Amino acid sequence: MKQTWRDKNSSPTGLIECDAVHSLFNFTAFYADHGHLLFVLDKTCDQITPNVRLILNKDPKNPDRKWDEILSKDYGLDLQQIRPKKGHLFQKLDIEYDNLSVYERAFDNPKDDILLNRIVINKEKAAFAHALKRMEEERYGLEKAEETVEGSMNALKAVRKSLALAQARMQKLKALKKEHPHKVDEEKESRALELLYKAIEKEKIRERRVKRAKVRIEKSRRELDAIHARLQLIQERLDKHSEQELKFFQIERQKQDLVKEYAKPDAGLKDVLYQKPSEVPHSSKVQLKPTNLSQNPIHYRITSHPSVDLYYYLHWLLIALLFGVIILAILS
Repeated sequence: MKQTWRDKNSSPTGLIECDAVHSLFNFTAFYADHGHLLFVLDKTCDQITPNVRLILNKDPKNPDRKWDEILSKDYGLDLQQIRPKKGHLFQKLDIEYDNLSVYERAFDNPKDDILLNRIVINKEKAAFAHALKRMEEERYGLEKAEETVEGSMNALKAVRKSLALAQARMQKLKALKKEHPHKVDEEKESRALELLYKAIEKEKIRERRVKRAKVRIEKSRRELDAIHARLQLIQERLDKHSEQELKFFQIERQKQDLVKEYAKPDAGLKDVLYQKPSEVPHSSKVQLKPTNLSQNPIHYRITSHPSVDLYYYLHWLLIALLFGVIILAILS
């Protein structure tokens, strides 16, 4: 994993920044002066993650606070410096309030394949959740657009009915004016013409509204098809990570931590964190039994094999009996 650092004087945000580039991902980490990781912008955009992802921790004092308030008020950032842009348009940003520690550990251990794979798996899981959320939003938008079309079509029928009445009234006035000019005054003709123009304008407004709603419907349907295909692709990738493989990442991560951390043994128990085969006494066979793999650090209890103890005692019992027989033979 290649890392490129920028100090706060050369970074546009005024924070310490680090770009991390790998064949599997590409992200930028933002640090405070004391080296504390604040948030990460994961720019790995592909078929399953079309948007840039912002990963940060929740405010422990107020978990309901949103990312924009945290970045602007706590870190004094201009959100326009964070939001991704394509040309002059801001792009969508997927927000995640979890797994920031995985990125922090990856920076501390850039050659740790387990952590790098964990970033990929977390990305795919987050992409699945984001796709489901976007599908619900698109379905809601589709329903609203369909309701708009239905309502606008009903309103358009009423407007066209009014327009037909206004046109008929105008034609009647024109015919009356042609036969009896003195019976049609200008005010009456002007009022009928105004009603006609208003009906025509209402018809245009309703037609534009129907057209825009139909465009939204087609767009939502295309987006739903794309999201459905994306969900299938993500599911296929997640299926490749079997349950055993996912557990392997967790257990191997914990085992590596064991080598670095040595905890005190429990009172009355001969517990150790880790022993190489060369350090195990040759006089007894051992079994490594994890007491709880979910705890960190993990304690492994060394216990003698029961068959070894039985053979040991039988061996010395036979020797004692043999000595007893010899002594009785001498005395007799």
